[in-house]
Amino acid sequence: MPRVSFIVPCFNEESNIEDFYQDFASCFSSSPFSWELIFVDDGSTDDTWATLSKLTEPPPRSPRRTYYRPALLSQLW
Repeated sequence: MPRVSFIVPCFNEESNIEDFYQDFASCFSSSPFSWELIFVDDGSTDDTWATLSKLTEPPPRSPRRTYYRPALLSQLW
């Protein structure tokens, strides 16, 4: 079975991320492929990370990463 990964950047999405996750999961739950969501918290100052931690079971495996665009781009080139 094919596996698809979706990368979802997050920045101060505390109020939106749970609805997004629920809508996404309901749309893709009957898909013919397995899938995963990879959330990337880009230095949120709200409780985005805590909300993501509640949505995932088990809790996220990776520590929170804080990459602002200029910092991330400087690491790529």
